[in-house]
Amino acid sequence: MGRHVLVIGSYNVGFYTFGGTIPAPGQTLMADKFLQIAGGKGSNQALASARLGASTRFLARVGGDDFGRQAIALHASCGVPTDSIIVDPSTHTGVGLVIVDAQGGNAISVAPGANGRLSPADCQAHEALFAEADTVLLQLETPLPTVRAAKALALKHGARVVLNPAPAVPVEDALFDGLELCTPNEHEAALITGIPTATIDGAAAAGRALRARGVRHALITLGARGCLLVDEEGSWHCPPCQVTAIDSSGAGDAFNGALCAELLDGASLRDAVRTATRVAAHCVMHEGVVEGLPTRAQLASIPAPRS
Repeated sequence: MGRHVLVIGSYNVGFYTFGGTIPAPGQTLMADKFLQIAGGKGSNQALASARLGASTRFLARVGGDDFGRQAIALHASCGVPTDSIIVDPSTHTGVGLVIVDAQGGNAISVAPGANGRLSPADCQAHEALFAEADTVLLQLETPLPTVRAAKALALKHGARVVLNPAPAVPVEDALFDGLELCTPNEHEAALITGIPTATIDGAAAAGRALRARGVRHALITLGARGCLLVDEEGSWHCPPCQVTAIDSSGAGDAFNGALCAELLDGASLRDAVRTATRVAAHCVMHEGVVEGLPTRAQLASIPAPRS
């Protein structure tokens, strides 16, 4: 089977409106257009990895509905085997409602559906995938017991474990112990550690706090400020690529999937971060996520960040 990136996570179908501003509670505003777009953090990350040519597997649940069938067809078309995408006829496929404003900012509401049924037993049933994994990539859009079980199986088989702690929810310190990489964005890092991340120094302090919990490399994404790596060598800032953002949703997923693909390919961590930054930049230049995930050839149009 060979080594691969294994993503454990969610698939959602996204219903997007674009344009105008994000409504306040109780407010109704007009948008410019609507699109139905495939998404979910796990799916986005798996597709980002696969689009770069990395051997990628995805363990997830979808509903026994048209959206679930569309999910399976999408992953198959991108070269991700679908035998570990479990069809659950007792519930609906995950759904996300996304409002993207005229500046590319977004607000998101998610009904998890089948994602909420992904279980530790599902991980155990697919242990062979963990045994062949180079890197196991996790997020927090699936139940925490499942995330814990996936982490334990990954460590059992000697895989590198990457946790993208998004969306930020209360978790025990033990979940961070033994992680090769933890990749929160600036807001998630602040919520997890209680340390403000509005400055680079603050983000570095949050990274050190994550390392104190057992994370080997803390990698905090900072949106338009790039990202900050904190490890045993200190802190290193990777600036962003200079592009015009159209839709920022999914940029973090693109970054994480690309990061793992590059590590699988043997890149150093800093080189992997540089490439992931370019992938995220390509993503924000497109509406939706999947449409913005670049192949190697498409990535050539994005210059490397200066660092």
